[in-house]
Amino acid sequence: MTTSLEAPLPLQDVLPERTEKRTGKRAGSSPVSYAPRVNILKKVKLDNSWRFAPLKQDANNRIAWNVVLIDGNEEIHKEGTFYIEWYDDGRRKRKSVGKHPHEVLERARRKKLVLESERAGIEVKDHEAADPRRLDPASSTPPLPAISNS
Repeated sequence: MTTSLEAPLPLQDVLPERTEKRTGKRAGSSPVSYAPRVNILKKVKLDNSWRFAPLKQDANNRIAWNVVLIDGNEEIHKEGTFYIEWYDDGRRKRKSVGKHPHEVLERARRKKLVLESERAGIEVKDHEAADPRRLDPASSTPPLPAISNS
């Protein structure tokens, strides 16, 4: 019996290829795509440091704006700033959205709409580039000429 010794395969032929290191996805695999989700957090002061904490929700999903969950326990924190959190290409993103609940809900709603639109392949214009209550000087009409009484 004769046996032929085959040369070992190169390492790159054995190991699966990897795409970007930050995503941890393998080439050729179908990535799991979840529905866009935006979480509301509150940055509160604990001892001498600031920490992100989720807000407490009741059985009807109503938010208690001053009650946060710290290690599973409810704590009242009137201080702090609200943030929204979402995932973009597998990376967690957070953005400060203010101190008032109505601002927070509106920003979270808008961000979710943007994420859903991008997922559907719709190009989204930068919706937070300017304050919507202010006029853009480039798009506003020029002032009217002065009228003389002569």
